[in-house]
Amino acid sequence: MTTLTTMTMTTTTMIKRTILAVCLLTLATSTVAALSSAGAASGVPLSKVLVTGAAGRTGQLVFGALLRDARFETKALVRSAASGKKLRKSFDPSVGLDQIVVCDVASMAGDDTPAKGLEGYQAMVICTSAVPALSKWSLFKAVLKVPVNVIRRKKAFDFRSLSFVWKKGQYPEMVDYQGTIAQIELAKKVGMQHVVVVGSMGGTDPTNFLNTIGKKKDGTGNGDILLWKRKAERYLVESGLDYTIVSPTKPTNQTIFLEMETRTLAHSPCLAHAR
Repeated sequence: MTTLTTMTMTTTTMIKRTILAVCLLTLATSTVAALSSAGAASGVPLSKVLVTGAAGRTGQLVFGALLRDARFETKALVRSAASGKKLRKSFDPSVGLDQIVVCDVASMAGDDTPAKGLEGYQAMVICTSAVPALSKWSLFKAVLKVPVNVIRRKKAFDFRSLSFVWKKGQYPEMVDYQGTIAQIELAKKVGMQHVVVVGSMGGTDPTNFLNTIGKKKDGTGNGDILLWKRKAERYLVESGLDYTIVSPTKPTNQTIFLEMETRTLAHSPCLAHAR
């Protein structure tokens, strides 16, 4: 029975990982398509693109998709030199040092350094996001309970008891709101024509589980990541820039699809769905 349960859990995990991989690849493909469509709509091809958060899971897929597309010249913005080195190693030898911009978006407001070397760049794809880390205290407590759970014939390790926290200085408000605003302002300063934001579903749902990460039981703390992302998206909408917001929506009958909101100077706001 235990073996069967383990096999079932393993299969379920594999299915979830496969769905996630497909969703991320779809996001990357849709982002490239959005840039191409935006360029066609404005009459000016958006060939020089900066991808921010390029060392992250989604950002790396988007950066890689643009690298492989001969229509684009791409640079990557990463949070640290270590992240840049790791990114270059993933794509070596196709990524040069001149394609890496190191900057922490949580503290880039008023910093002119990222703008250097971006002259002539026409578009920005924002893939930055605060990343939760496992709470060591919750892990310690879960491990301590293992002997007791075994004696009571319960599941030895209760994964549901684990909790997550945000790294200091990398809270959602700082990264997903203030950091995104700083990136939008950078795009305006450089003279970019289009900004793509890779968002998340649940931005209008305060009860979404992801919004609880970083919060205490009384509701205080550094949470609400999806709400901060949504506020940043509204800032982009009102920025005057042409934009595309790509957001995954809930799967229907195991089909993953995306919602894209786009505005260009040549078109009125529209809503499109891509399967």
